[in-house]
Amino acid sequence: MGVIGLDRVQTVVYKVDPLHPDRAIIAKCAEVIKRGGLVAFPTETVYGLGASAMNPEAVSKVFEAKARPRGNPLIVHVSNLSQVGSVVTHVSPKAEALMKMFWPGPLTLLFPKSDAVLDIVTAGLPNVAVRMPDHPVSQALIEACGVPLVAPSANLSGRPSPTGAKDVLADLDGKVDIILDGGTTHIGVESTVLDVSKEPPVILRPGAIGKEEIEAAFESIGFPGQVLVDGNGPGGSFGSDAEAQAPGANYRHYVPEAGLYLATGTPVEQRQKIIFHALKLALSGTKVAVLASEENFSFYRPLEDLAHGRLHVFILGSRDGLPLVATRLYSTIRRAEEIGAKVILSETFGLEGIGLAIANRLEYASQGKKLPGFGRKQAPETHRPEDAAGEAQEQLSVTPLNLLMVCTGNTCRSPMAEGIFRKSWKEAGEPYPMQVASAGVSTAPGMPASREAVEAVKSMGVDISNHLSASVSRESLEAADLVIAMTQSHKYMLLARYPEFGHKVFTLSEIRPETGGDVIDPYGKSREEYDKTAQLLEKALKGLAKMLSGL
Repeated sequence: MGVIGLDRVQTVVYKVDPLHPDRAIIAKCAEVIKRGGLVAFPTETVYGLGASAMNPEAVSKVFEAKARPRGNPLIVHVSNLSQVGSVVTHVSPKAEALMKMFWPGPLTLLFPKSDAVLDIVTAGLPNVAVRMPDHPVSQALIEACGVPLVAPSANLSGRPSPTGAKDVLADLDGKVDIILDGGTTHIGVESTVLDVSKEPPVILRPGAIGKEEIEAAFESIGFPGQVLVDGNGPGGSFGSDAEAQAPGANYRHYVPEAGLYLATGTPVEQRQKIIFHALKLALSGTKVAVLASEENFSFYRPLEDLAHGRLHVFILGSRDGLPLVATRLYSTIRRAEEIGAKVILSETFGLEGIGLAIANRLEYASQGKKLPGFGRKQAPETHRPEDAAGEAQEQLSVTPLNLLMVCTGNTCRSPMAEGIFRKSWKEAGEPYPMQVASAGVSTAPGMPASREAVEAVKSMGVDISNHLSASVSRESLEAADLVIAMTQSHKYMLLARYPEFGHKVFTLSEIRPETGGDVIDPYGKSREEYDKTAQLLEKALKGLAKMLSGL
C-alpha cells in the first residue's frame, strides 16, 4: 500500500557485522540521514526507523512511511550524554541516577523538552522521551550523524515491530533509503518507558527492564519506594483512537491482522483451552496458529496431523526463559500471519521481569480477547471463524467437541468405541464438553449392539446394552468435529459419498498408530476375538482421550 505524500525510493539493504559494523557503510548511512533520508537499523530491542530529530521534513517522512498517527510521539535516540543536553532542559537526580545505571540500554526516560525539540517529535507535549540504545550499529550510526535521531519501530503502524531486517523490508520496501541488516535483535520488545517526573514514578510502557529492577535501582541509590505501571498496561482499555500521551502508549500498534486470543490459567488449563479451540476451529476449516511454551509444545504437536495443514504450532520459549519468549514474540506473530492463519491462540506467561512486557504486548495484540473456560453456566454460542480477522470479533464459543465413531453395521466396533471413549474421557477428568456418538456405513437402524460386544466391554465397566444402531448421514457428519473410522475401507466409503467432509475423517490407526492398522470386525467370531477387539480399542481410545485432554 503506497503512502500519500512520500515518493517511492529504491531501498538498499546492507548487511553489517552487528558487533563491528563497517565504518564506510555507517558513513554512507549518516550522509543519507543528514540529507533528510530514512535509514532502518538494529537496536538491542527492535529495528528502528532513523531520521534526524532536528529536521522537520525528515521526521514527517517517518510518520508518512509508517502511516503512523501524528498524535503518537517519537523517542529521541542519543549516543552520548552531551546530546541529551541539547534536547532537554532539566535532568532530575533520579533520572541522572537511572541514566548512569541503565544507559546505554532499553530504558526510555521522559524529560522536559528544550526549544530545540520539534513539536512534531513530541506531538506538542511538554516532555521529550530519550534513550541511548545499547547496540554497536545504532551507537555508531547516531555518532556518525552528529545529531540525535528519532527511531520508532521500523514497521507499518498496525504491524508487529520487526526484530529482523526481513520484516523491515516486508513493511517498508520503497519507503526507506537504507536498511542496515545486523541480524536478529537481542531483546525483541521495545524499551521500557518511564516517567520519573511523577511521584511515584510510572512505567508508561513495560519493556526489557522490569518494574522490580527499577525499584531495586531506586532502592540502591537512596530513593526507596514503589514504581507504578500505567493503566494502559494489561487489563486497560483497548482500541482507543485517543492520542498517546507518551511514545508507545498508542497500543493499536500491536494488533495483528489475524484474530489473537489468549489462554489464561495454569499451564495445564491453558493447553486444554488451546487444544479445544484449536481443534474446533481447524477441523471446521479455519487456519489456526498456536504460540506455545516449550513445556506445552509436545501436547499440541499431534494435533497438527489431525488438521490437514490448518494448524501450525510455534514455540515461543520456556516459561523459565522469558527473555527468549520476548525475543521471538513479534517475529512469531509475523510468521503465523505469513502462513495465512486467521486465528492465533497464544499461551500467557508470568509477569516477573520482562514477563510484564510480554503480557502487555499480548494483551494489546489480542485487544483483550481471552479463550473462554469451560464453566457449566456458560451459554453455548456459535463459532464464527469467518469473523476472526474482522473489526468486531466475537468471543469464541464453548460448544461440545463432537466425535463420531464409524464402522459397518454399528453393532460391534463403533458402539464399543463410543462406550470406551466415554469412560476414558471421564477418567481424563472431562476438561471440556465432549459428545460422542457412533454410526454405521451399512446398517439397519434401531438394531441393538451384539451380545458379544456388550459382554466384551462390560468387564471394562462400560455399558452399551441400550445402544441402538444408526446410519451415517450427511447430518451426522455435518454435526461431527472429528469422524473416526474403524478401517481404511470405511474411510473410503465416507469420502466417496461425502467428499466435502474429507478434512474431518480419519481412521483410528491414523490418529493412534498403536492400533497397528485396521480394527478388524469380530462379528460372527468367538468371544475371545471380541475381547481382543475391545482391548485394542481401549488402548487406542485411552491414548486419544489423553491426547485430547492435554494430559
